Amino acid sequence: MTPHDAAERIARIARRMAEVLPPSDRWLPAALLRRVREPATDLDRLLGLKGNGGRGRYLGSPIPERNRRLRILAATIPGPASAKADHLLHCLAVRDPALIELDRLARIPRSRRQLLRILADT
Repeated sequence: MTPHDAAERIARIARRMAEVLPPSDRWLPAALLRRVREPATDLDRLLGLKGNGGRGRYLGSPIPERNRRLRILAATIPGPASAKADHLLHCLAVRDPALIELDRLARIPRSRRQLLRILADT
């Protein structure tokens, strides 16, 4: 099968998928069709497996897990997000074992601003 034949076959299958899938799932055939029409387009990005920026947005990265665990830890700390971020940074500075383990998984930002972004999940 030539690349041209494969592209035609993928497009045909994607169009059939779009006919039977509910609207909420039609992003998948749309991504395949776009990739066939625009060969330079990154299929991983179209499928949502890779984000538009930041190394934490890639499939297989430890950063989303680190962020999830930071939010869980922050939920146990009373007060507003700024107080939670300050407390986490203090615990990191005094080498709290839980945070050091998490820091080994993926480096915890030392910036209060960046930590607030993580806690806000943005």
